[in-house]
Amino acid sequence: MATLTASAAMSGVQPIANIGINGIRETYNLSANLSAGDVIRMVHVPDGAKLLGGNVSVNIPGSLVGITVGDGNDADRFLLSASGSTTLFNFNALTMDYEYTAADTIDVTIDSVTSATAVGSISIAAWYEWNQET
Repeated sequence: MATLTASAAMSGVQPIANIGINGIRETYNLSANLSAGDVIRMVHVPDGAKLLGGNVSVNIPGSLVGITVGDGNDADRFLLSASGSTTLFNFNALTMDYEYTAADTIDVTIDSVTSATAVGSISIAAWYEWNQET
C-alpha cells in the first residue's frame, strides 16, 4: 500500500480558484507497481469549494482495476465502487453540492488490480463553485 501523488496535488501546488465555476483535471500515469490499498492524490480542492460534478477515467488495458473516489475525510465520497480497464465513471449524483470546509485533495483509492505491473493512466475531471473573496 502506497500513497502516490499526481502533479496537481503536490505539496505547495494550489488550485487557481476564481469566483464562480472552476474546472480541474489531472492525469496520473502509472509507472510503478499498483496494488490494492494504494491511494493516488489527484487534485487539490480549495476551502469553501462546492463540488458540482466530476468523473474519473481509467485507462489500464489488460488489467481490471477496482477503485473508489473520495477525499481525505471519506475515501468513497464521490464513487463508492467501480471497476474496469478502459472506462469512464461519473461521480455519485447524491454527493454533488458537497462543500469543503477546509482545503483537501480528491483521491483515487485502488481496491483491487488483476495485474500488479499494470501500465496506463487514471484521470480526474471535476467542477466546483467557489465564491470566497481572497
